[in-house]
Amino acid sequence: MMERGNSTAVVMMANDRFIDYVIPFLESFRERNPDLRLVLIPFDDDIEKIKRLTNIYNFEVYGGDLEELDRLAERLFVTKPYLSHRLRKLAAFDMDLDEFVYIDTDIIVECSLRRLLGHLSPGYCDLVYMCNAKSVYRKDISLHPQLNQSRKFASGVFASSGRVTTAKEISRVLLENRDLFEEVRVKYLYDQPLLNFFFDLTGKKARKAQELGIWIEHKSVFRTPTSWTASTDGQHISRLTHWAGPKKFESVIPLMGLIGTYVERAQQKLSSVPELAGWRPCFSLGNRVEIGLQNNEHHKRRGQVDANPGTNPQFEA
Repeated sequence: MMERGNSTAVVMMANDRFIDYVIPFLESFRERNPDLRLVLIPFDDDIEKIKRLTNIYNFEVYGGDLEELDRLAERLFVTKPYLSHRLRKLAAFDMDLDEFVYIDTDIIVECSLRRLLGHLSPGYCDLVYMCNAKSVYRKDISLHPQLNQSRKFASGVFASSGRVTTAKEISRVLLENRDLFEEVRVKYLYDQPLLNFFFDLTGKKARKAQELGIWIEHKSVFRTPTSWTASTDGQHISRLTHWAGPKKFESVIPLMGLIGTYVERAQQKLSSVPELAGWRPCFSLGNRVEIGLQNNEHHKRRGQVDANPGTNPQFEA
């Protein structure tokens, strides 16, 4: 169970299918965030390998009820049952935390995520987001004034609180306005239009991190495949590098040198874990194309799945 009181945590969601990105994520996260509490929401029951990492990277597995969110997804996305767990990230709103940062696990973290905490103010800032998303609603929403001023925030990294809302409230609002949601949402995305729709309909306020004086570079490498000049946190680089979208499972990906640094550091630690000793990611390191031994078959399956269900593959800087 989650602790009560003045508490904060970083929340992630994954399963063993995406362990090739989870491992370098954890390695980079703990390098810059050694003391922040970290909680995993299981995408499904396939987390046996990830659970082997709990002691190495000091995180816990959320054990709360996820069935209501699964039922909501099944009702909203009836033609795509394999998406039924994509809304589980919203369980972060049900954790007994004053504040949380949700972050996708196909990200290399080179900053303190604590900088995203402490900015919430009811009626002014109910959610802090890193970047805007091009894909939330269909283009013509002029008939719906409550949506015209939408911030259209990306849901891959954001900070909020269970004091702002709960998964049950989100579910209620979505089901009561289901027809409108189906009319306006971009059809190939899921939690991102849903979360924006809820905030827009209820009048809750989302603020971009830069508005609050938080300078962390956040880029999707498939939209910005080359290096960039990053903001700095003191003398350190302060950035989040995001391999959002299904292209991450190709054998050659942008910025392999960056992610490879954390892969190599992790491999040294994992050598003592029998189930993960010899782990190699699905993407190329250097001139070698190395296919993940334990989940290559998962990568072949369906071919369209994002490493973090619901993540927007299209970002604006």
